[in-house]
Amino acid sequence: NQASGRTLLVENLTGNITVDGPLRVNNQVGGYALAGSSANFEFKAGTDTKNGTVTFNNDISLGRFVNLKVDAHTANFKGIDTGNGGFNTLDFSGVTNKVNINKLITASTNVAIKNFNINELLVKTNGVSVGEYTNFSEDIGSQSRINTVRLETGTRSIYSGGVKFKGGEKLVINDFYYAPW
Repeated sequence: NQASGRTLLVENLTGNITVDGPLRVNNQVGGYALAGSSANFEFKAGTDTKNGTVTFNNDISLGRFVNLKVDAHTANFKGIDTGNGGFNTLDFSGVTNKVNINKLITASTNVAIKNFNINELLVKTNGVSVGEYTNFSEDIGSQSRINTVRLETGTRSIYSGGVKFKGGEKLVINDFYYAPW
């Protein structure tokens, strides 16, 4: 469960992967790596059968320069928090069916995801008032839904953060909340 400046790959060619514990970097939950020496966690389920599921039963906290990649038929997350660090990539572009996330907290995060259900998306600013965007950098597909989007309070009137979606056929957002500066 530890990586620093390298990649940890967990692969099950014919079945599922269940992660019950936290992901650690430098022996810390939410630990950070260094620019140019990122820590990467990669999970591949059902590579041969095209029918694997990756399930995270605990909240995942990723520090600065820590990336998470999942390739599977379906991916299920209790919660993912990249809001304490930033400069993270969540690469779920290899999920062929659906990504389900109960709560996603981001700050300066690149998200590659298609056809997803996110119960709550919270975008943080981390005290930086310019350029703290969460970028959904891939086509989000035609079956994507976010129940609640919350944008954290900006710190100055020149605040220019938020969420960007590159494109896709359809995104349903039920509730949208923002806190002005």
